[in-house]
Amino acid sequence: MSKAAVPFDHRKFLRTALWRTLLLPVLVLIFFIAAPSWYNSKLHTTFREQITASPQLSGMERARRIAFFDKLDFQSVVFDPPVGLEHLREGFEKDGICGTFQRLWWGLIFSIILVVMLGASMLAMLSLNLDAKRSLRALIRNYRLGWKIAMAMAITKLVLLIPLLAYGCFEFTVLLSGMFLPKLLLLIVAGGLFGLWTSARVLLQKVPLEVTEPMSREITPDEAPELWEAVRGQPPRCASAPAAASGSLRPPRPPTLACAGHHPTALSGPSGRAGCCPRRRR
Repeated sequence: MSKAAVPFDHRKFLRTALWRTLLLPVLVLIFFIAAPSWYNSKLHTTFREQITASPQLSGMERARRIAFFDKLDFQSVVFDPPVGLEHLREGFEKDGICGTFQRLWWGLIFSIILVVMLGASMLAMLSLNLDAKRSLRALIRNYRLGWKIAMAMAITKLVLLIPLLAYGCFEFTVLLSGMFLPKLLLLIVAGGLFGLWTSARVLLQKVPLEVTEPMSREITPDEAPELWEAVRGQPPRCASAPAAASGSLRPPRPPTLACAGHHPTALSGPSGRAGCCPRRRR
């Protein structure tokens, strides 16, 4: 005996797709939120080690400088230097500290934009899904619009996520171990470009499922022989057309069987009759 087919869980599938879509952008956003504070802490450690290892400073001068830099917020000096510390910011600019803080800030901004756009597109597609229940016309229209939104968002996601992920991995490895892995960055960029090319190629194509089937279709005797037998067994219903100028009636053409769906037996109404009816060819 074959096992019964497990019913498809649409809600579980949608939850999984949601987490897969948002997981990586949210992780990138979390990193860029925490990265400035992490970098600030690393600078405190670096300056403390440099001052401690300097043989030219006396014990009191060494302790004074360590206390000064321990209280210093490097990020605030970069973006809004206090009065009297402009020379210190110039030194940070030469050492590349200002550039790092500025790149981390832009990474945070674009990460927020990416997550907000993904959330907005998902809410829009959810709204389209709810609206599609009203009618077949709404289903077709919302399906096509949802497809365009999904593909446009996929390309936008890759365009923003590739540089964010590459730079985030670079800064993460530098902050973690003081070095970066060029092979990892190359792999991330190559994979992102491949995904971008694939999404662009799909977006330039038509909607994969064109809903062009009419509301009903004809069924041949070979497709539903039992249904045709039941129809042929019924008494004929011929409505006489008004007599033409010659006074003769046109003989009726052979009937056809029309179905309002894919499966005739699945469209039974309250009366128990199948949703198929014979009709005359015109």
